[in-house]
Amino acid sequence: MLKTRKIVAILALVAILLAFAAPAVAQRTGMQQGMQQTAQQKSMIPMQSSNKDMMATMSDMKEASMAATMMKAAGMDTMMSSGSHTLFVPGDSAMKKMGSGSDLSKIGQMTTDKSMATNVMKGFIMDKSVMPSEMTDGKTLTMMNGKTMTVKNVGGQMTLDGAKITKAVQTTNGMIYMIDSVPSSMMSMPMMSK
Repeated sequence: MLKTRKIVAILALVAILLAFAAPAVAQRTGMQQGMQQTAQQKSMIPMQSSNKDMMATMSDMKEASMAATMMKAAGMDTMMSSGSHTLFVPGDSAMKKMGSGSDLSKIGQMTTDKSMATNVMKGFIMDKSVMPSEMTDGKTLTMMNGKTMTVKNVGGQMTLDGAKITKAVQTTNGMIYMIDSVPSSMMSMPMMSK
């Protein structure tokens, strides 16, 4: 009988401790979720996740087919398979908006000419992963070709040298940012300018 009372007393004590601990644990968990949500809200860039690497993810994205073709033409699909990277991808409609006539033939050439494709694509890739929460107003990003681009907050919309960042996709080996146009700094490259 004495053992039963001790067990009941211990169980009662554990129940009381859990009753007091549960709200604190719930509050802490809520705070952590709130901080994660605040960081994503602060970035102002819609984010998705993929359980695939960058190239497989791009191949699955209808709006990134031209960029995926250029990456493969440049042989960058193998380079992107190791390490962590950030890739800024103008959607197919953005590439087509560049113009007509000779501009479209340059885009076609970039999907088949390895040297040209490599030079162009290096202007859209960083050798490290940059999360949306790090994409803050005024941040300067250095691409693989050595050129820099600047992130700006324009009326609550994050831009990269004038191109709107429309969404971010976190992959197994880095971040893909979809942009609505070719950044102004890229347009000054010899193979991109008119």
